[in-house]
Amino acid sequence: MAMRAHLGRLWNGSQARYSPLENKGRSAPAVNYSPIKVVIAVTIALFVLVFFLNSTSYNSREHAHGVDSKSLNTQSAQDIDPQSIYSQPSRKEPVPITLSCENQTAIVCQRPNLASTSSLSTSHHSPTCPEYFRWIHDDLRHWKSTGITKEMVESAKKSATFRLVVLDGRVYVEEYFGQNMARNVFTLWGILQLVNRYPGRIPDLDLMFNCMDQPAIKSAEYSSSTPPPLFHYCNNDKTWDILFPDWSFWGWPETNIKPWAPLMKEMKEANEEVKWTDREPYAFWKGNPLMGFNRHELLKCNATNKQDWNARLYTQDWKQEEKQGYQHSNLASQCKHRYRIYVDGLAWSVSQKYIMACNSPTLFVNTPWYEFFQRGLIPGHHYWPIPNNNMCRAIKFAVEWGNEHQEKACKQVFQYVL
Repeated sequence: MAMRAHLGRLWNGSQARYSPLENKGRSAPAVNYSPIKVVIAVTIALFVLVFFLNSTSYNSREHAHGVDSKSLNTQSAQDIDPQSIYSQPSRKEPVPITLSCENQTAIVCQRPNLASTSSLSTSHHSPTCPEYFRWIHDDLRHWKSTGITKEMVESAKKSATFRLVVLDGRVYVEEYFGQNMARNVFTLWGILQLVNRYPGRIPDLDLMFNCMDQPAIKSAEYSSSTPPPLFHYCNNDKTWDILFPDWSFWGWPETNIKPWAPLMKEMKEANEEVKWTDREPYAFWKGNPLMGFNRHELLKCNATNKQDWNARLYTQDWKQEEKQGYQHSNLASQCKHRYRIYVDGLAWSVSQKYIMACNSPTLFVNTPWYEFFQRGLIPGHHYWPIPNNNMCRAIKFAVEWGNEHQEKACKQVFQYVL
């Protein structure tokens, strides 16, 4: 609760207001449902926000004080005037959200101009949309012909961690469980930053969110019906959750991980300190081996007196690390090996972006799980695929090949994240 109170002070600059809704049995505020492009607009806008975090310096504490203390509201639906929800659309000029891609500019959403729109300035502009943007339409294909109704949204409640409503630029939330989880708090915090960054541009919406490790909407259960729309951090070929950037982009205090922008600055500086050719000529991984079968199998590839698979693997005990003040888990200090290993956990792992940010070839252990940007990655270009049924030999071969062909391996160090 201390973390939640601290975040509340950041929102208000004084006293925490963040708490679960009273009378949880009451329904969240209703909204008029727009076409499915509303969901597309918000998803794209959030991807843009994460994309901007990559190219602009950002101080989360300083920015947080600029958020209206009423932006996040946990009052019950009974306290909201129903007429304000079911009112007729505003006749004011809409504010278009534009996304500039190569040779085209597409209006993805229109929103009544409810607040003055501050100009967005950045010194870095991408000439094209990231490859993973095109998957947004694929994730929403199940509702293309039917649209999304209130009943569909409410049918996802059984698998949701919280329900979130944006109405006239304000954010309302009803938490069902997991109130003490950082992933709840920081997912909401990311949405609050989105609303604050684009005042007057975020359309009214109502969504359910699943903050647990694994997706919940199984495709086999909806072969003849429309699935409930539920947002989550990852998917596989057998689930239909809607992908959303994970909470750690905005920080993860339990593991002492900073928000994306300041952490990337530290990692970039660390990368520049040690050239790739001067790094340890092995594959490195450090993590909790109890979080999934693949991690348990990976540890069998560690060096012994009888066999060296060219892997240097270390276990991470987070409880012990917390007691020691996180002295051995600084992500910026883990970029000292020529190769990094990514292996999934109980589902996807938030570590993927940090591993790839080391500017060392990523040895990617095959996984059925993917997060929002992963489908934009190309095997052999962004990472070296490692079969999970023959990890040790594959890792040894990859490291030996890279060490014997350093010029080619170094060219494959693709700066996808940084």
